[in-house]
Amino acid sequence: MKKIFLIAVFSAFLSANIYAACSQDLVVNDTLYYDIKEITIDPSCKEFTINMKHTGKAVKAAIGHNWVLAQKADMQSIITEGMKQGLKNDYLNKKNPKVLAASKMIGGGEKTSVKFSLSKLKKGTDYMYFCTFPGHLTMRGTIIYK
Repeated sequence: MKKIFLIAVFSAFLSANIYAACSQDLVVNDTLYYDIKEITIDPSCKEFTINMKHTGKAVKAAIGHNWVLAQKADMQSIITEGMKQGLKNDYLNKKNPKVLAASKMIGGGEKTSVKFSLSKLKKGTDYMYFCTFPGHLTMRGTIIYK
């Protein structure tokens, strides 16, 4: 009986690691917030996908949102540089190597996804996700990758 219990516990542990959630759904709207402020990424994932839906009514030019991943220390410089890029470039310099992943800018009723390799991430580093639309300073969250 003890062997059966140990096998069941070990199997459950393996199943949890094999079927790790390697994606996260986010909802944004006409307010300046992501519905989730912290995303935990399981290191057993090789890639991670963010699926974002804008449930608001405002068009992209008025209240657009994107999702950008970077080290916390690089966030402000990416936002500042992105303001110069304009809406046609999603308020983002996509050639900036400090941008680890980024979605396109979306408006009300639109959806977007971004898939990125976890080979770019280092355990123990402070990562943030944020929106680069001008003035959206409250749109940020933390990535936990251990």
